[in-house]
Amino acid sequence: MSQHVAEDQRIFERLSAELPSRIRKENSDQERSVLVKNLSAEGANILSTEEVFLNDQLSLLFEYPNSVQPLEVKGEVVWVGKEDPLFWKVGIQFNKINLMQTSRILTTPA
Repeated sequence: MSQHVAEDQRIFERLSAELPSRIRKENSDQERSVLVKNLSAEGANILSTEEVFLNDQLSLLFEYPNSVQPLEVKGEVVWVGKEDPLFWKVGIQFNKINLMQTSRILTTPA
């Protein structure tokens, strides 16, 4: 069963996005592509073709032009639901609120 945070409980605005990204589970080198559907300073909603599980610790990795390393944001899976037969919809709550990182993610051209 998926659990969603009610809109009125959010402190920061959640902005719609279509950002290709990658995730990596804690203590793993394996990365997989995902699509960030919306984002705030507190968390993100992603689509994944591979299942992730409640309470998984993840790193969300964003690529930037002219940057050697991706921007890494760590968080925890707080809800999971099946979007359709091909995709899992996943809610990630970031471990630390970082307004500067969120701003950089949303303002950097793809």
